[in-house]
Amino acid sequence: MSIKPYTKSDIMAAYKAVGGSAGKVVFLTSDMGRLGAADIRAKNELLEAHLTVLRCLLGNTGTIVVPTGCTHIANTDTVFDVDTTPSFRVGAFSEFVRTRPEALRSFHPFVSYAAVGKHAFHITQNTSRHAFGPETPFARMLDLDAVCVSVGREIRQTATVAHHAELLCAVPYRYTKEFMHPVVREGEVSTEPFYLHVQYMDSDVERGYQEKIGARFVASYEYREHPLGRSSVWGYSMQDYFNHAVKEIVADPYVWCKVEPTRRPWQV
Repeated sequence: MSIKPYTKSDIMAAYKAVGGSAGKVVFLTSDMGRLGAADIRAKNELLEAHLTVLRCLLGNTGTIVVPTGCTHIANTDTVFDVDTTPSFRVGAFSEFVRTRPEALRSFHPFVSYAAVGKHAFHITQNTSRHAFGPETPFARMLDLDAVCVSVGREIRQTATVAHHAELLCAVPYRYTKEFMHPVVREGEVSTEPFYLHVQYMDSDVERGYQEKIGARFVASYEYREHPLGRSSVWGYSMQDYFNHAVKEIVADPYVWCKVEPTRRPWQV
């Protein structure tokens, strides 16, 4: 059965149905390609339509946040410039938002976020040098009761707030690593320390892609799904997913893993 190209009205209906409303902070992750064809053919015009709809729904008191990370430059000499370094494999919409003149971006060479709207400054500026944990964009979005909106991908595939939970719960298969990396600061290049919560490479940890955490979340918590094009848009409370992930990790420190690892270099 053929599916008609989706329209701007369809975009409005989807974002409204999953929690886009006045004053909300929306953390949006997306794979727009999964939606299929739209009746707006030009790529930038389509991305602008998504952004315009969100702004209309959220109003002047709302905020849109997108991931703009570029983890591929870790362990390289590639200079990070918060104003010009493009995001990497986080979706065309994220890069579109990052390049808006009014967008603000958090200062981390590997894991950053761009935001537009009322709380953009608070969420992205003067943040920690760590990717997750206190005073990071995720911590601040949780304080603001953000709504997570996932476009084209199921909840478990985009719920990166689980990594914030991993750090705060001190899962055994990760540790904090310091990276000395070149960045542009006030027009000059300097080498500064930044931190990531990384896996032990000599372990046999297999990524579970949150199959267990995600399945139990959708079975126990409220979330919303609305069709759009050839896929769907999902919306859920960031705080709900974070609280759920914490409970899951406390009960089983290896719940994020596909199976419990046997090689444990962290074990005494």
